Amino acid sequence: QELMKLSATSNIFTYNVSFTHFDNQSSATEFERAHFGGHHQNRVIHRFDFNILDKIRAVVNFGATYWATSAFDFRFFTPFMIAHNYYNNSSDRFIESPHDEANNIFSVEIEAALIPGLSLGAQFVMDQVQMAHETAPLPNAFGGLLNLAWTEHLENSSYTVWLEGAYTTPYLYLNEKYNDEELTDPNYNYDWILGYFYNDYQASTMNYSGYPYGPDSIVIAAGAQYDNYEHHIKADGRLVYSVTGEKGGRGGMSNPIFGDFAGKNTPTGIAWHVVKLEGNATWECVRNLEVLGGVSLQCHVNYKNQEGNTRFIPQTYFGIKWTIL
Repeated sequence: QELMKLSATSNIFTYNVSFTHFDNQSSATEFERAHFGGHHQNRVIHRFDFNILDKIRAVVNFGATYWATSAFDFRFFTPFMIAHNYYNNSSDRFIESPHDEANNIFSVEIEAALIPGLSLGAQFVMDQVQMAHETAPLPNAFGGLLNLAWTEHLENSSYTVWLEGAYTTPYLYLNEKYNDEELTDPNYNYDWILGYFYNDYQASTMNYSGYPYGPDSIVIAAGAQYDNYEHHIKADGRLVYSVTGEKGGRGGMSNPIFGDFAGKNTPTGIAWHVVKLEGNATWECVRNLEVLGGVSLQCHVNYKNQEGNTRFIPQTYFGIKWTIL
């Protein structure tokens, strides 16, 4: 996808705005060739990054995925534009379409140096959250992540060990859309999912542009990284356990499942359990020539939310990289 990014930086504050133009989506299952006119789906993210006393990093992100009639619609570039009220029945409409014109996302990130070598990171993302007085039958959609990392620097090497946990609600990144006149005909907008084309042969082209495990997931992971500067060796490994419900697994990618919003707690339906043990290593044996390899051992229970479908998936790779300077 086309991407444009502008940045303004200083020691205490950094502002970034990124613009992504997605391939034109004529429906949930087919593409049109790229052109300047017609319906286009774009995404703009404003990122405000604050460095507080070199101890705390605080970040606020405002994002919007929106439909427009031109690939060069830059109205969302102003960081002061409040995009929340742009939706189907708004009086200020971007295009005549049964889809929502805009979907917004908001997130906060905190990274803190607790003591030398020990850092704490936290993220919270909000897609759809209603206040107490709001009565629309839409479930809350948010996610959170917490990471604790320890880094030790030795004379000729360094290592890092980390522990991480994440939780996403079933409807994060997914919104149910309806036709303007007949509020019974769903038009699903994939919002923050990349790769709109889906069929039995190209399912691998789809992925979430946010958290890679997507919505409706609980993830616990631990890992370590090692870097030897003297012998030019890098290695890392991780152990990951994830539980994904039907709205984030099989349903989230191929056919978002909404129904009557009965399932609001993670995981929904048949839970897909995965345990992964992975490792990678790189060695620069001579200048500009690297040998690399890795292995991944995966055990899936209720694979793709199909009860009783258990699979063991081993994967490995080996390569040589030559860099020409």
